[in-house]
Amino acid sequence: METLPIGFLGGDVGLRNLDLIRRGEPMDVNFKCEVRDELRKVMLTLEPNRWADGGTEEMPSDDEFDQVIEYIFERHLLPLMEIQNEMFSNVEPQSDESLMKAFHCSQKQNKIMEQFGIFSKNEAMKTSFAKRREKGESAMKMAAEQGSS
Repeated sequence: METLPIGFLGGDVGLRNLDLIRRGEPMDVNFKCEVRDELRKVMLTLEPNRWADGGTEEMPSDDEFDQVIEYIFERHLLPLMEIQNEMFSNVEPQSDESLMKAFHCSQKQNKIMEQFGIFSKNEAMKTSFAKRREKGESAMKMAAEQGSS
C-alpha cells in the first residue's frame, strides 16, 4: 500500500469498502487490518522515538486503531465525499442557487470537522470549526432579516 486507501487513492479495494459502508455494511476485515498495519508503519516511521520499543508511548491497541479507522471511513470521509459531490455537481458559477448550495455545503463540512475535533479530543479544532459554522449561521440570519425588511 503506497497511500492510505482513501477516495480514488484506494483503488478498487478502497472504493469497494466505501460502497459497503454506504450500504450500511461493515468494512472488509482484511481491508481494515491492512489499513491498521499501514498506520502502524507510518507512525513508526514518523516518530520512532515515540512508538518503537523503549519509546515514550505504547502503540495503540488493535481495537483503538479499529475505532479510528471506522470513524474516519464511516463518519468522516464518507460524509465529506458526499458533501463535496453535492457541492461540485450541477454548478452554475453565476447562479445564486449555486452560491447558496456552496455555502450550505461548507456549513456541513464545518460540522463534520467540528465532530472530528470532538472525536480526536482536539478542543482547538472543535472550537475553530464551531465558530466558523456559527459565524456563517449568524451571517445568514442577518441577511435574511435584512432581506425581509
